[in-house]
Amino acid sequence: MNLVIPPSIGDAPIGGKARALAQAAGDGLPVPPWFVVPPGAEPGGRELAEALARIGTGPYAVRSSAAAEDGVAHSFAGQFDSFLEVPADRVTDRIADVRASAHSPRLTEYRREHGLPDPGEPAVLVQQMVDAASAGVAFSADPVSGRREACVISAVEGTGEKLVSGEVDGEVWRTGPEGIEEAPEKPIVSRGQAEEVSALARRCEAHFGRPQDIEWAFDQEGTLWLLQSRPITTLEPVSYTH
Repeated sequence: MNLVIPPSIGDAPIGGKARALAQAAGDGLPVPPWFVVPPGAEPGGRELAEALARIGTGPYAVRSSAAAEDGVAHSFAGQFDSFLEVPADRVTDRIADVRASAHSPRLTEYRREHGLPDPGEPAVLVQQMVDAASAGVAFSADPVSGRREACVISAVEGTGEKLVSGEVDGEVWRTGPEGIEEAPEKPIVSRGQAEEVSALARRCEAHFGRPQDIEWAFDQEGTLWLLQSRPITTLEPVSYTH
């Protein structure tokens, strides 16, 4: 199968992460340009070069999008390898590395602990890298207390990889129905940006019909981007009227 270029994805095996991004982008949410290398596809040559040129000049983020990933029961978060700041001439190598991580000791142990089957070869998401001034994660509901009207945001300078990996904690914001409820003393993002992130997380929750755990980034011009949206696996779906 050839590369999958949105919005023409159909029933292609692009995995949970990429399909969520496709749905979010289709609803007008700000997703950086991307394409997917399906399982079994052999990327390279002119097709890959044209796909890279279509989404931007690079560098790129190369990440997994396995069928079992970002599900409502187990997210596989952080189990597959991801690569940032990848130049065009290394994309093919990094795609192979992401695929190989499906058989890493880390993922094998994760499967054993949770009683999960072999996830198989993942689809690989290739995305234009956001030149991030700040980035982080946000929960559209508090995953610890279960409070649905609270949005919890963690932010760091630059890319959010060190936050997602657990290397740093980041600054914490909390928003509620009346706006900002908790803010750091020396913030990395502004109050207005925290409110933007909160609104984005809630839009993702409304779109997918259940509380969401999102990854986001502000670029150097202050534009907010959605990098990932997946269910908060500890919280049940919610009902919305449209």
